[in-house]
Amino acid sequence: MRTIKYSVLVLFSMLPFLMTHKVQSDIHLKTRQIQCLYENMIKTAVVDGCTALKIFNTHSFEYAHLKAINIKPEEGLQAFLNSLFYSFKTIGESEKEGVKAYIPVMVIIDYDGYYIYSMREYVDDNNNTCLKHQLSPKSYYQVVDDNGTIINLTLDDTVRIYDINQKVQYEGNYKDLRHLSPFLNTSKFMIEKKECMIAQIEESMSYHVNNHNRFSHHLGIIYEFTLPRIDKADWYNAIQDVGIIAVFQGKPISNNQYLNLFCYNGASILKSKTYVGYTSGKGIQYYVEADKMPNNTVVEKVFQSKKEAALQGYHPLQ
Repeated sequence: MRTIKYSVLVLFSMLPFLMTHKVQSDIHLKTRQIQCLYENMIKTAVVDGCTALKIFNTHSFEYAHLKAINIKPEEGLQAFLNSLFYSFKTIGESEKEGVKAYIPVMVIIDYDGYYIYSMREYVDDNNNTCLKHQLSPKSYYQVVDDNGTIINLTLDDTVRIYDINQKVQYEGNYKDLRHLSPFLNTSKFMIEKKECMIAQIEESMSYHVNNHNRFSHHLGIIYEFTLPRIDKADWYNAIQDVGIIAVFQGKPISNNQYLNLFCYNGASILKSKTYVGYTSGKGIQYYVEADKMPNNTVVEKVFQSKKEAALQGYHPLQ
């Protein structure tokens, strides 16, 4: 009998602790569920933006067989925002601006540079200083070697070199242009190239995140925005292809808990096959994968699929 009384006494003494633990566990579970929900929303928006980049990009072939990729960053940005607004069920402009206030920086990775979407100051027609998210002009992946030669980098092996002294421009595979710059003439070029590109993008992101802290205080946001720690592996994946990097922070989700999300996705433009059409010496129209095009041929058209080439009267090169 004494044992039963003692057990009941212990149970009652532990009851407040058990109830508190249960409440805390429920709060933690609900917070995690909300965080996962928002994380999926941001990921979906990034994927939608990348899909638009892929749909609205165009290829051209210049300088022998070199690839030129032309994306429309505005289309990717708008698709990203439309997806975000739909997920957040925003209707009016003020609600949309409220969602964008939690985007300290977004990057659109292009073939030879990148665009930054962030909050900026501008002066309106009445000479008032206003705040608005805007898309920047393209910043090029660029380094200057010890000789003062300017080298523009790309996501693949292509480089563009500007010799300031001789006022000459070169373009081609870096392996063919190694004699023009010590920066190219190294076995670690591909690694050093990626490190330079990552450092340039990261510096730009950090600058705009810091600016966002200054601007967001005017919007009543007390959260301290910071550039997320991005692993080297994630960076390397992010610059493998044209794509989008998005940071979404500061939205309250529970007591003293705020969203802090980083997401990236590639548009698979460089990885997708591209076909070119040309006319042979016998007057027959052929299409072939771009990197397998015969020498001394003139590209007439560029296709994204075999079907597209066939519909325009081109035959597969056997």
